[in-house]
Amino acid sequence: MADSLLDNYNPLYDIHLRQYFALPHMQKHLQKMGLLESTLNLNGDEVYARHHAMMDMMLKNREAQLVKMAELRKKLDAAEKVECCRRIRTGQSPESYRQGKPSRSLSRNRAGQKIIAVVVVNERNTDPVEQNTRDPYKRLSANAKRFNYLHKLDDNTLVAYKDNLKKQLQRLERFREISFGPHSVARQPPPPQASWFFRRRYVKSE
Repeated sequence: MADSLLDNYNPLYDIHLRQYFALPHMQKHLQKMGLLESTLNLNGDEVYARHHAMMDMMLKNREAQLVKMAELRKKLDAAEKVECCRRIRTGQSPESYRQGKPSRSLSRNRAGQKIIAVVVVNERNTDPVEQNTRDPYKRLSANAKRFNYLHKLDDNTLVAYKDNLKKQLQRLERFREISFGPHSVARQPPPPQASWFFRRRYVKSE
């Protein structure tokens, strides 16, 4: 429920931010990005420049999201490899790691934050990685050393860390689908008289 509310959240509709977006410099910024219709009569070049600035901002955001997704996938693949090796050595099934389910209480968020904190601490305690090396074997081994901290985690923490990475990937994929999917604004721009950023997604089209 919280994820869906966060996905559908639009700060321009937030009543607590209404005065902030009403400031003159924010109005100019929104008009420059094409998120707010201008009262001035603009020529074709100015309209094109505004649309170009808006698309440039969207593409930069898309590149940042893709880089973040790639890093999360690398961490998830490394965690799955460590888990697979442990299952092979101990002869356990993946479900055996998930027998101890956490209680459905308000402490779940604290537990997740504690897991991430443990992983970050273990990651910082790893040996420094050699960079700018020309030998491909040394470069591959240096990349492998980045995930040595995963072997220090116990089974439950490793599985919880992997599940947390999966949730982050799902959120980023939903964001990419909404912003740059086949039904996104970038592929199907609305008519010029209505600004796409101020449209509510749940309004039915007549």
